[in-house]
Amino acid sequence: MTLGGSSDPCGLIQVTSIGSLGPEENPKHAEVMTDHVHKALGIPKNKLLINLQANTQETTGHIGTTFHQLFTVEKGKRL
Repeated sequence: MTLGGSSDPCGLIQVTSIGSLGPEENPKHAEVMTDHVHKALGIPKNKLLINLQANTQETTGHIGTTFHQLFTVEKGKRL
């Protein structure tokens, strides 16, 4: 992977979450993840990209169904 025309170490962080991402939360998430990856792997902070994607219960599957089915339709029934 290259970033900014350089093959120096860089990284891409992909985060997908239901209900924990948004304009208020995302800057703090980005700060914490950037700091952690920089300290753990030594990748410069300006060489990290973070993709924060907010999903819904209806569009996220788990154990053969969706979270909507598990938590809304089945009213808390845990499989």
